[in-house]
Amino acid sequence: MTTSFVSAGYPVQPSDANRTGAPESLFDAMRKKYQDWNERRLRDRHDDQFWQAALQDARIMADISRAMNAAAMRDVKTYY
Repeated sequence: MTTSFVSAGYPVQPSDANRTGAPESLFDAMRKKYQDWNERRLRDRHDDQFWQAALQDARIMADISRAMNAAAMRDVKTYY
């Protein structure tokens, strides 16, 4: 009596769990990449808006300058 591979219990095709696992993880990875890209894009947009405001308002530019000087002084102190 001849039996086929399917009736013998040999897996001919991957199980449903294996078939759906890869696309879901791929979708999750693509969604994460899109969210990261969107966050970077929004951050860059806000940075540009802040910079444009700083170019128009000397008080904002002074705040940026003070913050950069304070950060530079912290960096210099670690070397001495």
